[in-house]
Amino acid sequence: MKNRLFALVIPALLLTGCATTDHLQVSTAPIKRVALKLPPQKPLDLGGVHFKVVIDPTTKQPQYVLDGQDFDNLANNMEKIQNRLELDEKTIKAQKNYYK
Repeated sequence: MKNRLFALVIPALLLTGCATTDHLQVSTAPIKRVALKLPPQKPLDLGGVHFKVVIDPTTKQPQYVLDGQDFDNLANNMEKIQNRLELDEKTIKAQKNYYK
């Protein structure tokens, strides 16, 4: 008896439950995009590097020589370039995610 009553009441509730809801209004509107803030890019200030060319008397091949200061300048320049590349990579990723 319970099963029959249950079998009759549940379908009736399911059928009438959807019919009694009011109509939903859905509206969409464009949203303003927040401005993308990127760190300012300054030009790289690289130190001068001067190679000295020395000809090896035995092989007659040129060899390029750096003194201590030029070697330090070269190392500092490479570090600045690497840091700039990392910053540029972060900037490109930020722009890519922003415009998706």
